[in-house]
Amino acid sequence: MECRLLCPDVEWCVRLWFGISLTVILALGVPAQAGDEAAQKRLLTCRDAHDYIATEYGPVSPTLFKGRFQDYKPTTVQENSDFIRVTIQDPTGRHLYFHVENSVLKPLNDIYLEDRELSQALTNHYKSLFFKNLTAETALHKALIAQFSDYKTVRLAFSEDTPEHREALKRVYEKTAKQYEAALEGYLALHERLTGADHPLVEKTKLWHQAGIGRHADEAGWSSRYARKEAGDSKVPTIVDFRDPNTVEAFQNSYANTESRRRALQNELETYPGIMVPIAATSGTRVLSRAALEILRRVHPVNASQDAPMVIARFKERFGVSLTTKQALMLIEYTHSIDRFVPNINVVSHDPMSLGEAEFGYAAIDLAGQNVRNLDAAARALVQAYDGKPKEATAESIIAYSEYILAKLRRGQDEASAEFETIQKEVREAVRKLGVRGDETFSPANGVRTSGDDVVFAPDGKPLSRESEAHLLDLLAATGHPSHFRVTFGRSTYAGNVHGVAVREHDRATHVVLGDSIEKSLRKALETKISYLELENIVIGVEMIPHLTNETEVRILVGGKTSPDLLEHMRALTPSVLKEASKDSASRLSLVGIQSTSQILGPP
Repeated sequence: MECRLLCPDVEWCVRLWFGISLTVILALGVPAQAGDEAAQKRLLTCRDAHDYIATEYGPVSPTLFKGRFQDYKPTTVQENSDFIRVTIQDPTGRHLYFHVENSVLKPLNDIYLEDRELSQALTNHYKSLFFKNLTAETALHKALIAQFSDYKTVRLAFSEDTPEHREALKRVYEKTAKQYEAALEGYLALHERLTGADHPLVEKTKLWHQAGIGRHADEAGWSSRYARKEAGDSKVPTIVDFRDPNTVEAFQNSYANTESRRRALQNELETYPGIMVPIAATSGTRVLSRAALEILRRVHPVNASQDAPMVIARFKERFGVSLTTKQALMLIEYTHSIDRFVPNINVVSHDPMSLGEAEFGYAAIDLAGQNVRNLDAAARALVQAYDGKPKEATAESIIAYSEYILAKLRRGQDEASAEFETIQKEVREAVRKLGVRGDETFSPANGVRTSGDDVVFAPDGKPLSRESEAHLLDLLAATGHPSHFRVTFGRSTYAGNVHGVAVREHDRATHVVLGDSIEKSLRKALETKISYLELENIVIGVEMIPHLTNETEVRILVGGKTSPDLLEHMRALTPSVLKEASKDSASRLSLVGIQSTSQILGPP
């Protein structure tokens, strides 16, 4: 009876079981008891009938879904470049800009799905539906003059702003949200973490993608971010118009509140060393330091009260100051206020990050700290823009002032992006100096592939040796900012398996997520044991060694300026870090060892 409720089409259900579920049984090696075989078959038939995603081509498994949509790109590099050129050459605001983004991609990656490849494929599936619906709106599509897409956004420019274009955009957006929800309903119902999720938008797939419009690209971008609040309140996907009086008022109020919070913090904490720094050598105006932002960016305002003790403890460890709960909450509120104004990053190209193509293992490098650089740039731009406040507040002057603020923010973002590009080049140079041949079928750039904050290097011919892994960490440490790199070394086959059974794509992606999590947790735990400066001078590599027994061994490598005391602290702290990470992992994690790169390579 239960099976009929879940899968009314029994014949189709059984066919699907033979096509998918039998493969699952064989792959997992689940023994079937003779007396329970029929019952087990019914159970698997019911369960796996919903273990699919309903695409327009028919229902497919998550693995096939990733294969179909992970590499989907609705726009070319040239089209992305053309969009950026149009936005720069359109100071008059005569065009209509539209922006839609997956506003929950980070929590999907890090908390709820823990599969970056699946999260990316899900995001790309939304784009494919959206562009198909856009094409069907003939007049609107004809007015499209530029288009842009990256790993989480779609941005469009139309020749003019008309009621007809707005209404057509609304139809496209709402139709896509409805189709997307229907496509994922059956599959995501299996993910218990999505049910009752803490995040206000994660539980409802129709609310994942938020949209905004405006006369400039950054107006549409800010509106799409503000739409998160609107959708969280109403539970309905809505396109937010920047020039709607209510939206402009919200923008100006948010800006004024941000400056008020900054001034209050400067009065409270100006004498506390390291927390707030001058925006220029001769300036008395201060903003939060990057060291402070590194702590505060981890806190979502929804969890401010619960996380205030953590902020107090981290500031005590890092800066040697004792904050009050009131001061901690002020810091959290100010940081979140800044975050609302961080513009979108213009990256014209991003390569898909399919780890399954890495035949001989991989080094996954997360370029940590870009969020902090973005926040720092936005904080400084907001302070600088305050001098342009109009003396007389009219509807026209407020719009003009809003445009001025957004222009300041964009220039600050461009500077932060340039800094990020420099760090990305340093990673490529480190890989070049490593002297290991890269797999050019994985990426023409000597086996190096980049996407957003992530860089993956796939060696060719054989896996990286322990010496090569250590050498890469030392090369990254030599850039001068070791803590900006979070490195996971992964394998393509299971350890100790003479037949060379390949590690599944999903498990490789999970290993990267786990490696990132272990590095973050270990670095956080070390804050109580060593100085902030000492922690900034090391790069931590996490080597994941999976076995067919469902056990994953973990080896920690440390590059940069290490000491015996540091290694001793790491040996003491890592077991508890792994125990905590094991709670959210399907694998049993065990520590192999901790080594500094100097121990592996020997003296220079």
